[in-house]
Amino acid sequence: MSFIKYVKKILLICFSYLPSCIKIFFYRIMGATIGKNVELGLGSFIIPYFSGFKKINIGNNVVIGDYVHILSKSLLIGDDGQIKNNTHIWGQSNFTMGNETYIDKECRFDLRRDITLGKKVVISGGSWFFTHMVSQSVLEGAPSKFGPIIIEDRTYMGANSLVLPDITIGHDVIIGARTVVTKNVNPDIVVVGNPAREIGHTSQRIKKLTREDKNMFVKNIFNDFVTMYPEQLELKSNRENCCVIKMDSTHIVYHSRIDYDAFIDTIIKKYGKPLTLVSFDIPDSVKKICTVQDILWIDLETSTRSVKTNKINRFLEQFFGNYGIKIS
Repeated sequence: MSFIKYVKKILLICFSYLPSCIKIFFYRIMGATIGKNVELGLGSFIIPYFSGFKKINIGNNVVIGDYVHILSKSLLIGDDGQIKNNTHIWGQSNFTMGNETYIDKECRFDLRRDITLGKKVVISGGSWFFTHMVSQSVLEGAPSKFGPIIIEDRTYMGANSLVLPDITIGHDVIIGARTVVTKNVNPDIVVVGNPAREIGHTSQRIKKLTREDKNMFVKNIFNDFVTMYPEQLELKSNRENCCVIKMDSTHIVYHSRIDYDAFIDTIIKKYGKPLTLVSFDIPDSVKKICTVQDILWIDLETSTRSVKTNKINRFLEQFFGNYGIKIS
C-alpha cells in the first residue's frame, strides 16, 4: 500500500468514528441529500465511486447501523429504510432500496452491476448478492457472467441466502433460509433449496385476519413483551379487548377500538401521564386531542405513531419489529 493510500485509509477510519450528526453534516455540505432523523452508526461511512456526493440520496427516518461500508456510483435509500451492522455494499454501480426496506446484519452486496431493492423488502442476516461471476481470466477462456439484481416489493429473503448475477425476483416472494437463487423467480412464489425450487405460492400462506384475530395477536405480543422484560415492565391489566403495561411512571394502554373522544379523559383519570395509546384505526379527532393533551399514540392499522416518542415506546416499537410490524 502506497503512503498516500495509507493516509487516506487512516483519515477514512477516523471520519467513520465521528458522531452521526457530524458525518451527516459533512455529507450535506458536499452535496448529498439526506432527510430528517437519519442515523449513521459508529465506524460507518459512504463513499461515492467517481460520481460525487450529489449522487447520495437518503430519505427520512433512515437508520444505518455500525460498521456499514458503502461504496457506489449512486446511492438511493427510501424513507424508513434500515441497514443493520457490518453490512457491506461495495462496487462501481448503483444501489437502490425503496421505502421501509430492511437489511439485516452482515449482508454483502457486490456492485459490479446495479442492485435494486423495492419497497418493504426484508433481507435477513448473512445474505449475499453477486452481480458478477468470474473464476479466471476471460482471455484464457474462463467463463464469466455479469448482470444486475432486482428484487421487487414486499419480498422476504431468509438468512444466509445467495443470489447470483442477472436475477429478477418478483414481488411478494418468500425465499427460504440458505436458498441459492440461480434464475428469475416469478411473483407470489415460495422457493427453497440449492438451487432454488418452487414449493408453493405466497398468497396461500397469507391469512385474512378479522379484528378479533388481530386483537388476539396484539395481546399475545404485549404478554410476550412483559414476559421478556419482567424487571422493567409490569402488566397492570389484561382484559378481553384491553391490555395495560407500566414502565416506571409511564403507562401504555392498548385497546382494540378507540372511537370516541371521551375515552381519552377516562384513561387519563385512571392512569395519569405520561401515557401512550395503542389501537387500530385511531380517529383523527382522537389523535388531535392526544397532541393537545401531550399523549403519545401508535396506530397499528396504519403502522404510524405520534411525532413525539419516548424510551418505552421505542422499546415497544423494536419489539413489534420481531413480528414484522414496522411503525413509521
